[in-house]
Amino acid sequence: MATRTVTGTIKNHSEAAVAGVEVSFLPIGDTYDSEGHYTGTHITDTTDVAGEISVSLHTGQRYEVSTVGGIQFNITVPAGDGDLTLEGLRAAEEAATTEVNAVQTAIDAALALLELNDLTDVLITEQPDDGMVLT
Repeated sequence: MATRTVTGTIKNHSEAAVAGVEVSFLPIGDTYDSEGHYTGTHITDTTDVAGEISVSLHTGQRYEVSTVGGIQFNITVPAGDGDLTLEGLRAAEEAATTEVNAVQTAIDAALALLELNDLTDVLITEQPDDGMVLT
């Protein structure tokens, strides 16, 4: 079971580090790795006097990160070597979500132009002379 260390600093609205904040990492979805090991352990850590945390999380696992103060977001821990920052993982997750939303918006626009409700209204058939066509 591969893990990576994730570090981060919890700050308040004034950008000051906050000590004593419990940060929760709850696994999302499939909690078994490729070797069949259970990775679904709920992990918590409390910020130190400098507002910092450091936890070991399973690679390939997605987590819901939350604090008592109401911060909540998702991260995915990628395979690889070296430590990761919570801020970097959060930014990567937000970028991926933005990209998915952009693709969905493009699909929705194409469906609207074709006057379709969703892709289940599309039948793709293979033509011997020109490949795939919509019918």
